[in-house]
Amino acid sequence: MTSCIRKILSDKKKLVCTVSLLIWGVFSIALLSATYLSHLASLKERGNLARSQVEEMLANAQAGINKALRLELDDCNKSLYELRNIVAVTPDIRTISLVRNGYMYCNSIIGKLSPERKIGNYQERLYVRHNSALDHSPVMILTQKISKLQWVRVGISEYYLLRALQRINGDGAVVIKVGNTSYNEFGIIKSKLDKYEFYKKSVIYPFSIYLDNKFTIDNKTITYLLVLAFISFGLALLAMRFLTGLNWAKFEVENAIINNKIKPYVQPIVDDNGDIVGGEILARWIKDNGEIVPPNVFIPTIEQYDLMVPMTLSLLNQVIEYQSLYHYKRLHLSFNVTEACLNDPKIKQVCRILSRYCDVVLELTENQQLVQTDTAQTMMASMRKFGVKFALDDYGTGYSTLDYLRKIKFDYLKIDKSFVDHITSDDVSNAIIDNIIALADRLNIRIIAEGIEQPEQVEILKSRGVIYFQGYLYGKPMLLDEFATKLV
Repeated sequence: MTSCIRKILSDKKKLVCTVSLLIWGVFSIALLSATYLSHLASLKERGNLARSQVEEMLANAQAGINKALRLELDDCNKSLYELRNIVAVTPDIRTISLVRNGYMYCNSIIGKLSPERKIGNYQERLYVRHNSALDHSPVMILTQKISKLQWVRVGISEYYLLRALQRINGDGAVVIKVGNTSYNEFGIIKSKLDKYEFYKKSVIYPFSIYLDNKFTIDNKTITYLLVLAFISFGLALLAMRFLTGLNWAKFEVENAIINNKIKPYVQPIVDDNGDIVGGEILARWIKDNGEIVPPNVFIPTIEQYDLMVPMTLSLLNQVIEYQSLYHYKRLHLSFNVTEACLNDPKIKQVCRILSRYCDVVLELTENQQLVQTDTAQTMMASMRKFGVKFALDDYGTGYSTLDYLRKIKFDYLKIDKSFVDHITSDDVSNAIIDNIIALADRLNIRIIAEGIEQPEQVEILKSRGVIYFQGYLYGKPMLLDEFATKLV
């Protein structure tokens, strides 16, 4: 993943454009979502308000009916004055009519009808008449039955309904549906309500609210989107400076350590009989695609950014968790460490645990000069108490070999491969190896010969008293699973 990011970062123009689009896209989606949710909430609020407005008008109409019920309704002449008075003092209503057996016989405006006029839909609780008898304009009628053959009807002028809708609406998005008739603030809607969605039904009167959920981007939102585009470009420039300033190599290696992608491999160490007595733990980075990264690629990064301690801790813990390694014999397992590792209390604690199962050997290379020798000696002495031993790796290749041996007590010296390679043909290499063996013998330090690839090398070293060998002749570095099978 990080390699892909680094590839993108190499093209700064592409990076700025990509990040700008990403930032603008995220903010734009957030803005449009917020705008739509606000639009939807506003629409529902207007729908609720429209319902309450119509219910209030119908409640006034019902109040008019209730007042009319107290009158002597069989006789139009006796009740006409009071009916007109009710219309005059009751908000929103236009007329009160009396119907008997399907015929209107009294109306608050016309008075007594003679002959009586036949009325349709007179039994419906609420309906809209598109062509009123008075002025041929639409009127909404609320009806209540007062006896087996008698009804009171209150007419609400379309004007009152439209005025109420106009106060809460402005774009035709809220619709009142009564029976088969639908209203918005512009009047009766003659087309089907295909673009409208049912929202809510009144629980008091037989009408419903429909909403037009169509969402359009207004000029203000477009302005905001343009402003966001400029802001996104600026943020992209800042992001580019931040991303290009990140140390991706360090991040990638740290991530590999944390997720145990750097695995412990073991190269066997054998005795003079060819039996495996242990092994050196070597780090190999296995990527998600199965690629094995050799140590010469990532170890310099680990050393540069002081990541040896966390990597060593990770390797130690992975080796501890592999318990099947300790079922056959007590092994010698060595780990490459630095001075920082020696001084780390966590590594000390993990070495204490691992020493219960095997002989732990910590290898220092003489190329890594100890800065605080006294502190290192103290830590090494405390770790020796629970069985940890120490080896000097790559012996003879550094500039302070003898001084190292004078200051630090080691249990093993490892003869470097550069000397072993020429032991069969080079007198100088032979002389150096003889001196190393003689010095180790005097200091009571055991020798391990590294880089063994030919049987002739083994025979020569055996003849000089070397009893531990490591190299491709006995096995290349391998996973713990494969190493465990060789112990059976």
